[in-house]
Order: sequence, then C-alpha cells, then structure tokens
Amino acid sequence: MPVSLYSIVAGVSYLILSSSLLTLNALLLMALFVHKEYKSTTYRAIKTLCFSCVLQLLPMSVGGVMTAAQDNFNFYLDRVLGILVESSWFLYLGISLTLAVDRLLIFVCPSLFQQSTVTNAMMILSWLLFLIVAILMSLPDFGYSYNHNGIYYMWLFYDEKNGSQKFAQIEPFFDVSMFAVIFVIYVIVCWHLVKLRKLSSSQSTSYKVEIRIFLPAAITLLYELLFVVTCFWMPMDFVDPTVALVIFNTVILMMRPKQTTVTVSIIPLK
Repeated sequence: MPVSLYSIVAGVSYLILSSSLLTLNALLLMALFVHKEYKSTTYRAIKTLCFSCVLQLLPMSVGGVMTAAQDNFNFYLDRVLGILVESSWFLYLGISLTLAVDRLLIFVCPSLFQQSTVTNAMMILSWLLFLIVAILMSLPDFGYSYNHNGIYYMWLFYDEKNGSQKFAQIEPFFDVSMFAVIFVIYVIVCWHLVKLRKLSSSQSTSYKVEIRIFLPAAITLLYELLFVVTCFWMPMDFVDPTVALVIFNTVILMMRPKQTTVTVSIIPLK
C-alpha cells in the first residue's frame, strides 16, 4: 500500500502514544527498582508486569514507524518483534493472575513463606508460558506480522499460515477465561474485605480498600473482555479494514498504561 497522509498521521500517532506509554512504564519500573521498600514478592510481580508492558510497547513503537512508511523494512525484524508482542502478552496474563492469587493468599494462607512460595512459583510459570509462546511463534507455521497483504497498521497473526490461524481461534477463549478467573478471585478478595470491615473499628478505611480492589478489577475485566470480543468476533463486513485496524491498535496501546496503573492501584500491599 503506498504511503498516504492517512498512514503518516496514523503512524506518527502510534509512535507518539506508544513512546509516551513506554516512557511511563519504564519510569514506573525504575521507581520500583530504586526504592528499597519495594522488595517484597508482590512488588517483584508488579515489576514483571511493568516489564511485560515495556516488552509489548517496544514493537508497538516500531510499528508506528512501519505504518508511516507502509513497510516492515526487514523480514527478520518483523518476525522477531511479532514474536515479542505475542509472548509478552501471555506473560502479562500470567502475571495478572499471579497478582490476583497473591492478594487472595493474604486471607486464605496465614504463612508468609507459603504465600511467597506460591507467588514465586506462579511467576516462574508465567515466564515459562512466555517462553513456550515465544518458541511456538518462532515455528515456521506460526507467527505474528505487521505486513498483511501490503497493509501495515497492526500486529496480527499470519493469514496464510495454518498454525497461526488455529492459534488465533484459540487465543480469545484463553484470554477471556483468564480475565474471568482473575475477576472471580478479586470478587472473593472483596468478600473477605467486607468481612474484615465488619470486624474492624476503622470501617471507612476498610471500605476504601475494598472499593480500590473491586472497582478497578471489574472495570479492567469489562474493558478487556470488550476488547477481545471486538478484535476477534466483531463482523468486519460493515467496517473498512484499514479503519478497523487503526481503531484496534489504538485501543491496544491505550490498554498498556491502564494495565499497570490499575494493577498498582488495586493492590493494598503488605
């Protein structure tokens, strides 16, 4: 597709937005590493969450340049960045579940050692999931690309590869299932906080903590469910494909700061 004013505006917008969010996540990650009080197991999971967002935003920034130029520049660059986008997304999902379980363990597991052991084990499994998806996306029949029949607006699965298309059919159900489990866990945490408030003299404080956990978790789930349903199941017959790709990519970029800031805001840490 030839370079146009539309592609230049879309690409520059991608680049500015993704670079700004990349800087935001990088600064938050640096702050978590610099301050000594952020050394707990929970904070290590939050650091990993921030890092997963950084990993996703790097290819998004390069994608902005590809959109403006309407070129992916190099097959291997496109291949590596596509693998990074997809594998780091699964890392984010695993760490989000880890953080939810970590908060639940405060109420159901009195032992700090056991809490840390479970959280660390889930972080290892999240990194293992990242590695498995990265290897899978590296196989010849799988992959993510910014080039779709000469159009460069969004990272998507290869159209012509059978393995990629099967993975694309499975992923939305996996994503929705993960979001649902995370939400249920936060509802249980909220229920425990309600019980705690009834036993506590400082009811106003407990109520604020309860709201900080439940509302962001609910909003996050609804937002991400809407995004997954829209991206994977929305009929494309009535939408210009190029416009749809621009909208979807913008929504993906807007998810990145929300993922980090919402997660940090909902966690009343030990």
